[in-house]
Amino acid sequence: MLVPDPDGSASEIRRVLRPGGRVVVSVWGPRDRNPWLGAMLDAVGAQLGVTFPPPGMPGPFALDGRDKLLAVLSGAGFEDVSVDEVETPWIGGSFDQWWLVTTALAGPLSKLLEAQSPEAIDAIRSHAREALAPYETPDGLEVPGVSLVGAARRA
Repeated sequence: MLVPDPDGSASEIRRVLRPGGRVVVSVWGPRDRNPWLGAMLDAVGAQLGVTFPPPGMPGPFALDGRDKLLAVLSGAGFEDVSVDEVETPWIGGSFDQWWLVTTALAGPLSKLLEAQSPEAIDAIRSHAREALAPYETPDGLEVPGVSLVGAARRA
């Protein structure tokens, strides 16, 4: 999901595996099922006036569908390919905790935020806080998430 050429990367993984070797990879599932991260990307995009990350660029949701990940692994020549969903909610004590963790996850996002004015950061935080409001609980935030886990074998 984060490489420019997922097909080539999967082929290289297969190449370096010994015969009978297995690989397991994990990617984020669909954006609409991962509001814990989608809220941040949407807030940044709204502030910048663009889709973030830009279409066609590597990003957390580049392989966000079961069929996409299956196609990459199968296309690389793997056998016994499977893709399963794993619930991966974000659970934390507060919005501020979510902000610290989420902004630190990806280097490009961190760098982009560092370049923003304090007013822009406030607008991004406000947008994200509003998007995450439905997931507030008495104990903090409990935001849904799902990962896709692909497994395959080299013949």
